[in-house]
Amino acid sequence: MGKILRKAVVITPLLFWWLAVPVGAQPREWLGGTEQQAAGGIATLRGLEAVFNNIVAVSTGLVGIVLFVMLIVGGVKYITSGGEREAAASARKTLTFALLGMVLFVAAYLIMRLIETITGAPVMVFKVYR
Repeated sequence: MGKILRKAVVITPLLFWWLAVPVGAQPREWLGGTEQQAAGGIATLRGLEAVFNNIVAVSTGLVGIVLFVMLIVGGVKYITSGGEREAAASARKTLTFALLGMVLFVAAYLIMRLIETITGAPVMVFKVYR
């Protein structure tokens, strides 16, 4: 059971990654129409905005997928521990770290929103200014 579970842990995120990449690769507000036409269709530094936004979008999805997989793995390990103390402790540790990761991810987002609310600076938006 351990080898199958390890393979599932490795393969499942890869399957979800390939599903997420085409959506994350779509440019979001790549270049404004007039600016792109003025540049002759050549990529400029403003294109970094879309690249960064795509990286954040894919990373956020990947964090969610990894969290889900780790919660499933921890639950399966706990159910299949069969009363063994070491196996149950390992499962609890997996679940604890998965939940800790979720808490840290949500806390980072909330801290960024709090900074944005207090200062009024758009820290959640990546912009390249001229």
